[in-house]
Amino acid sequence: MKSNTNRRQFLQTAGAAAGAAIPPGFWPATPRAVNPSDADRKTTAASSAKKARVLERKSKATLTPIGLNHGETLRFVLRDGRPWEMTLLATSAEVIRRHSARRGRLDPNHESGDIAAYAFDCDVRINGTAHHLRREVATQASFYEPWEVDGVRLWFDAVSCAFKEDGGFMAEKDWRGGLLCKPFHKARFAVHEADLPICPEPMLPWYPTTPVA
Repeated sequence: MKSNTNRRQFLQTAGAAAGAAIPPGFWPATPRAVNPSDADRKTTAASSAKKARVLERKSKATLTPIGLNHGETLRFVLRDGRPWEMTLLATSAEVIRRHSARRGRLDPNHESGDIAAYAFDCDVRINGTAHHLRREVATQASFYEPWEVDGVRLWFDAVSCAFKEDGGFMAEKDWRGGLLCKPFHKARFAVHEADLPICPEPMLPWYPTTPVA
């Protein structure tokens, strides 16, 4: 008990001495109570900052592929140093045509083999302006020209929500051959400056051709 009393007296004396050494006005007169909403806002802000990841890429002679999750932004730096920014906001996919089982057009190696055509969409914000992109697979619209926005060509390649692993309707079948169609992110794109050729080298026939007389 005596040692506890001496310890208490020592701490009181030391605290008083330390308080005397602190200049007046150094501490606020009334400490502000911790507001739980402040902590919530900080947590939300930190979470939002983590979700709002910015991936920076620089323009080059060949296409630049990029995968984005919802809320993530691509910051594509052009050759002249100007930034081109795209944020992925949402993605979706749907079956737009199915084969009739009576016609026997089913793929035996694919559990979703009756799908004849499907489409996928995304909402993006490019340099502050909203855009909606839509692709179709296995229709004439599959042969599409890339979008050109603010001097950059944009290819919209795939979305993960079309696949069953991400709640979609299509099974991944090409993994048997070492190929994966499903993107590792919510959406997969490619970008390239519009005034550059897709390939830096000339594209020529693989073999000489003889004109037909």
